[in-house]
Amino acid sequence: MAEEHPDGFGHSVVSDHGPTSRAGIATFANGLPAGVSEAQLRAAMRSSGYPLQLLVASLAQGELGSVEEEWAYRDRTTKELRTLDLHTSLALLSPNQWNSRVRPHLDVLLECKRSELPYVFFQSSGTVVDAAPVVVGAPSNDIEISTDDDTSTYSLTLLQALDLARHPFLAEPPACASVFSKVVRKGKDLELSGSDSYNGLVQPLVSALEHARRVARPRPQWAYHDVHLVVAVAVVDAPLLVAKIVGATSDEILTFSPWVRVLRDETEALGWHGDKRTFEMDVVHADAFADYVERGLLPFAHEFGDRVLRHQGEVASGRGFAPGMGAWRPWDDTEKGLRPYTPRDRLTVAKLLVDSWGNELAKVRRRRVKSEVRRMFRLGRSTPPAPSTTR
Repeated sequence: MAEEHPDGFGHSVVSDHGPTSRAGIATFANGLPAGVSEAQLRAAMRSSGYPLQLLVASLAQGELGSVEEEWAYRDRTTKELRTLDLHTSLALLSPNQWNSRVRPHLDVLLECKRSELPYVFFQSSGTVVDAAPVVVGAPSNDIEISTDDDTSTYSLTLLQALDLARHPFLAEPPACASVFSKVVRKGKDLELSGSDSYNGLVQPLVSALEHARRVARPRPQWAYHDVHLVVAVAVVDAPLLVAKIVGATSDEILTFSPWVRVLRDETEALGWHGDKRTFEMDVVHADAFADYVERGLLPFAHEFGDRVLRHQGEVASGRGFAPGMGAWRPWDDTEKGLRPYTPRDRLTVAKLLVDSWGNELAKVRRRRVKSEVRRMFRLGRSTPPAPSTTR
């Protein structure tokens, strides 16, 4: 006979049939069905990746600010509503700086995957210098910079203008790849599957980046701007192997890497001069995620926040002034001389234009005189003909 005992909520719990109401009607049976063991259930949970998502969320909670699980975004291809595993948001300013005209933030989009078989990344032969995290929320993606020794206007991205494009976190990843695949089983053999890696990691993160770009676009009438540094990260509990092809025989050298930067080029128009964009995402091994955040991502993000706050006027207006830009040199120290574009700078640029136009006119006059002299010598005259005295 089944034993009945109260559960403290006005119900009776019957051990062999589950809880029932006082009227004797069964409300639910909470137990595993026949043929399903707890060990099988735990194995399915581990392979799903959800425990990894919870672990990453707990690690991010203290370091990356607020954490939102199952962050919703609009798929860029199907336009359907989908969810990303995690979205974190960290304000890169102190409480007394919230009245700033530009407020920097770090947003990390995270997708978590677990696999017993490895991911293989084919290391890029060169370094892609124009790849960088997405910066959204500013009125312009670029800063137009005028200078005092050249009539040209220099258009630099926000990260270039702030001298962050060469930061070690961006310029010196452990490995960089444009192509990677997931190893899958095919019978007794193994093969590489590009569709698994694309559908499972690339497509969700790129769609989430595009969604962030759309929803953070500022309106023209806004005087204050929240500028977000958006970084896409895939946290993978699986071996990460980097394949480097060397030699004329195309030998592969395989090495393990704690994380790999993946660059993906896309274009909206065909042809040599199409509108090409490079998306950047970092694939990080689960055991290296804490180190990736503490020693790589956060130092870069805080440097970004400090420099944005130092140059609020330039970021908000999309205009700036820096001396010596016309000199032939790398622009690695532009940020040191960068300042807002003022009426006095307009006069400096106008004077440069006037001087330049005067020099061009003088060159045109000299060319005309030289051309006339050459023409006269071709006619056999050393001096211009005397004016006619005929009446």
